Amino acid sequence: MEIVRPKRFEKEEIEALFRTTITHTFEVNQIQETDDIEREVAVQMKSLTDDFETNGQSTLYWVAKLEGVIVGTVAIGPANEDIRTNLPDTRDIPELKSVYVLPAYQGMGIGMKLVRAMLQHLKETDQSQFVLDCGYKSAQEIWIHQFGQPTVELLNHWEDNSSYMIWLVDLQNLPFLKSL
Repeated sequence: MEIVRPKRFEKEEIEALFRTTITHTFEVNQIQETDDIEREVAVQMKSLTDDFETNGQSTLYWVAKLEGVIVGTVAIGPANEDIRTNLPDTRDIPELKSVYVLPAYQGMGIGMKLVRAMLQHLKETDQSQFVLDCGYKSAQEIWIHQFGQPTVELLNHWEDNSSYMIWLVDLQNLPFLKSL
């Protein structure tokens, strides 16, 4: 597997990955608002387009490739409005975002390899912290396992008995980063 910056000509392949993984995530988490799938895909595509247009200066994406096929994504960029509203003083702290792995490749460690590559990039660019948010129950379990309990947890954030979680993570507190 290789982790590389995406190319413009791969935009359609990445959009298909977003659509597949977001649809799968909605199904796994039993989210009924399927109209939100296209909205979320559009948000991801805008973010990816911003990366291409600014050469990673606004949002920076990387993709995981297996035998030339893109199977996952990760990005860092400015903290989103929900994070800034619910966790003050995070305007200058990068957000880890857009961690998507095709369903057929989930559970193989690809997502964490993408995350670790991005965290190594943060370390190399002298960042000491990052933020992460998540509303998907299936993914929250992964983030709790990797980063501990969230800094902020908002119950019924979307009026559906679900939690919205936000982490503020200090890179020094990640034992697996010390070995990178």
